[in-house]
This record gives sequence, C-alpha cells and structure tokens, in this order.
Amino acid sequence: MFLPDIRFCTVKDLDRIMRVEERSFDSPWPRDLVRRDLSGDTAAIYLGAFGGDIMLGYAALFPCEGGAELASIAVLPEYQRRGVASQLLLGISEVAVALGYGRLRLHVKVTSEGARAFYEKYGFTSIMLKPGYYEGGADALLMESELPLKI
Repeated sequence: MFLPDIRFCTVKDLDRIMRVEERSFDSPWPRDLVRRDLSGDTAAIYLGAFGGDIMLGYAALFPCEGGAELASIAVLPEYQRRGVASQLLLGISEVAVALGYGRLRLHVKVTSEGARAFYEKYGFTSIMLKPGYYEGGADALLMESELPLKI
C-alpha cells in the first residue's frame, strides 16, 4: 500500500485537481465549478492525496439532506489500486464525522462493479437506483454508510 500525504485543498490546487479529473473521467467537472468550491463559495471540502509535489488523487465532500455526500473521488490511473482511494475515503469520512455527520452517501455507476465492491468493503450499501443519472444516460446506484466507516 502506498501512503500519500492527505491534506485539505485550496484554490491553489485547482490545476492539480483538474489534471486528476481530466485523466480519470470521460466528463470531468467544469473548471469554474471546482474553482467556486475551492474558493469557499460553497460548503464543499476537498482533500488531496500527495506524493511529494504530485497530486495523486482527490475527494470532494458536500453536505446533503441527512448527512454528507462523497461527490467525487478520483486517482490518477498510474496510482490506482495502491491504496490512495482508500486513504482519501478514510480521510473524507473523518472530516464528515468531525463536522457532525452521521451518514455518508455517494453515487456510483451501476456498471462499475469494481467501484461498488470498493465501497461495499467499507460498509456502503445500495439504497436506490437512479436511472439516467449520469451524462450519456448511465444509471447510478445511490449508496450509503453510517459513520464512522467500518474499517
């Protein structure tokens, strides 16, 4: 397992986050949206995983009804399956607990069996199917776990 440094992100990390986004997703989040989140105009919290000066991945937490939402978690392809996503998930869940949230939710593509298994390993269960949730019409599962996560 690779143990990156986990820290809060600021607007200075925008380019690094966008690099991870663009290399991780077919439809990356818009740069202006991420900039707004990082500038403090929303209640979003971003954590980055760093190996020296390189951002290996990030996770974004948003408040939602009944708890918090892991809105995104992404890791550079060359650092996937090395424990970086696990460290980010555990870090973001600790932040959620510190903020008083009792539940953490996330959306995952129905077809992403590896991602679903990853979240299930930490105690997430599927609670709802959301047809056509993603761009292009892909279905999502809404998954949820009580906090703190089961490690």
